[in-house]
Amino acid sequence: MSTSTLGNPPRSMAQFTATTTRAGRLTMIIGLMVSLSGPLYLVLFADLGVTASALLTAFAAVAGTFFIIWLVEPVT
Repeated sequence: MSTSTLGNPPRSMAQFTATTTRAGRLTMIIGLMVSLSGPLYLVLFADLGVTASALLTAFAAVAGTFFIIWLVEPVT
């Protein structure tokens, strides 16, 4: 007679999925903030003469890349 201490596998898998989804979302947000912090620092403090439209274009490029990863990751 053996007993299992692992619990109910579907419940364990649901808990694992919830935890990794939460952690994945958090790391993507942190990654976006870190990747934008360097250019933002240069624009604000290095007097490079970067226009607002160039800054918005760069933001859109980075955010768009993160959006595609965010959209495709759960499917694969």
